Amino acid sequence: MAQNFSSREGITSTPAEITIRYDAPEGLRIFLFDTLLNRLKIGSQRALYIISGILLEPTEGNWTPDFVKDEILRLLTDDRRCPWNKIYDIIEAFHSELNGYAENQRLFTEQINGYFHKHGIGWELEDGQVMRRGDDDFEQGYKEAIELSHKKDLPTTAEHLKEARTDLSRRPEPDTNGAVTHAYQAIECLSREVVGSKKETLGELLKKHPDLFPSPLNQALAQVWGFVSNTVRHPREREGISIEEVELLVGIIPPLAKYLLHKFPEKEDDPLPF
Repeated sequence: MAQNFSSREGITSTPAEITIRYDAPEGLRIFLFDTLLNRLKIGSQRALYIISGILLEPTEGNWTPDFVKDEILRLLTDDRRCPWNKIYDIIEAFHSELNGYAENQRLFTEQINGYFHKHGIGWELEDGQVMRRGDDDFEQGYKEAIELSHKKDLPTTAEHLKEARTDLSRRPEPDTNGAVTHAYQAIECLSREVVGSKKETLGELLKKHPDLFPSPLNQALAQVWGFVSNTVRHPREREGISIEEVELLVGIIPPLAKYLLHKFPEKEDDPLPF
């Protein structure tokens, strides 16, 4: 199927403000049904096998076309049989099912992400995985920092940054401790590379190398690190941080990482063999 005018010309609408994260509203469930069976023409029996397998729900064995379609719609729209997080599992499963059908896979991704953006759903189908979607600055910041880490031949830093994003995308609950830990491990790893240390913690590095970041950012980051270390890395009973605090702690990492990454030369291409 050819791309439509807006897609060809790169014209996009401003995404709606994110208001939905840990839910799968009925509109999304019905849209998913329409996309799978009516737009992509996926066989209804195959679709039912996949969906019922994910939900661990038996089917009644009636394979007439009308029954199969009705059963798929019943499964998708029943939030007791299909909890919200399973909708996103189903989306990932059908993206995988479309491997080898590049155009349908592209259309499926475009349709799903278009719905997410239009209706303020804070997820994104990215390389076959439903990933947590923040605001544009958050997403762009992490993508740029990860890409720059690879260009500077710093794969460990890139992996920590990627895992921070991934941990925020865990379902049904985000791994908030993992997200913060990986985010600050990225900065710790980078800081060690900058000063040539192998084991000092970020707090120790900031104290020993006050010029690592411009003042007073260095002192502010040391205080943030103390908060992270006490609250996240060494938690105590009945103490924790809210998702809003986690988003703030993780959100400030990309500009810090990019600042340090600009201290490294880019990886040179392998020389030609002649």
